[in-house]
Amino acid sequence: MYRPKRKQRSLFSATTLMPDEKRRRLDSTWAGVFCEKALPLIDEELFRHLFHEDNGRPNKPVQT
Repeated sequence: MYRPKRKQRSLFSATTLMPDEKRRRLDSTWAGVFCEKALPLIDEELFRHLFHEDNGRPNKPVQT
């Protein structure tokens, strides 16, 4: 079962629970740039055909 990724961020994701200093350090490394520049380029609709329409559990976001 395919579901598109939600635009809203999760309240309990690792980045929202992270202390501010650690978050700033993470954003200043390659991971911050990758998250900001590379991940939005992934078109999840290209993977829709890999999931059955009404059978199985919903997919995790491809970016994850």
